[in-house]
Amino acid sequence: MSDRPARSHAVRRLILVLAGGLAGIAVGLAGVYGIATLTGNQFGGTVKDAAKDVNCRPAVALAAKIAHLATGEVAAVGTAKSPLRVPNLAFQDASGKPLTLENWRGRTVLVNLWATWCVPCRKEMPALEALEKKLGGPNFEVVTINIDARVPD
Repeated sequence: MSDRPARSHAVRRLILVLAGGLAGIAVGLAGVYGIATLTGNQFGGTVKDAAKDVNCRPAVALAAKIAHLATGEVAAVGTAKSPLRVPNLAFQDASGKPLTLENWRGRTVLVNLWATWCVPCRKEMPALEALEKKLGGPNFEVVTINIDARVPD
């Protein structure tokens, strides 16, 4: 007795599973890229277009002004190519005062989410502190937010 029909059935099943998996991946990617295009910016998406918005002009000007300073660890920091609306994150400062990103509206802010268990996060802190000391002021601030729920301090 031949097991050819059983093998043939198994091969067909494998092909269907693989085809279904590939179709699922294709639908997932289409969904992600489709959502990304639906949530696009109201402007053309370029720095030139962002500079047309009165609210973005200071940030665009500052980004251009400090671009040459992006060296060493700070070189990995990227600036948005177009204005971004980020969620209004809520957190506490070192003294426990509640804050949201709204506290920095109209300013350029480098928000660094970090955790005590993240070695690269801890290694980049001196560079971020130096950047804040050098450029920090009324129009620019480095805000570090510890997302490590295990260690409130």
